[in-house]
Amino acid sequence: MAIASLHDLSGALDIYGVPSNLCMKVVAVEEINAAGGLLGKKVELKVYDGQSDINKYPQYAQKAALNDKVVMVQGALSGAAREATRPVLRKYKIPFIYGSFYEGGLCEKNTFCVNTGGNQQVVPLLEWSFKNLGKKLYYIASDYNAPRNFGIWNHVMAKREGGQVLADDYYPLDVTDFTAAIAKIQAAKPDIAIPVSLAALPWRSTGSGQRPEC
Repeated sequence: MAIASLHDLSGALDIYGVPSNLCMKVVAVEEINAAGGLLGKKVELKVYDGQSDINKYPQYAQKAALNDKVVMVQGALSGAAREATRPVLRKYKIPFIYGSFYEGGLCEKNTFCVNTGGNQQVVPLLEWSFKNLGKKLYYIASDYNAPRNFGIWNHVMAKREGGQVLADDYYPLDVTDFTAAIAKIQAAKPDIAIPVSLAALPWRSTGSGQRPEC
């Protein structure tokens, strides 16, 4: 019985993909097989490297479904990767487990989103942050659907809690040099800085008197 791990094992997003794949290998497959397998069968893990490239996801999803005959796929970090993968697995009726936090609202019988949606994360985070850290928020994020949705919630919460969103600063997923971005944050002097899905961003003090909470 084969299942697939479709994560970014190389490229800008491998910081997330490598441990996710390791969890599938050690925590899922090895423990399940040590306990006798699934429905009496040993589980075989097929591993695919999305390479932090959205175009690789539908290719590997199709390979998993047609060549390796997997019964389930887990992976895809970003919402963009998920949406590139989902139509392929829907076509071949392969269950798809999506474990990242996401923008919410997805409803499809063969796709299972098992993490929190945007409001479930942003609301409690900013309720606490605006009360305890200050009222000025700087938002920097990768430019795809989930971070854009979280950005909308930032404005909802800022209005509700009397806060201020200083910037909505979005970058393509393949950007790795954030020198200018960090300078912009330092100049803005926020009380809170929230990064979303920026794997290569080296966080440091903004010079505002305290380190922003990320």
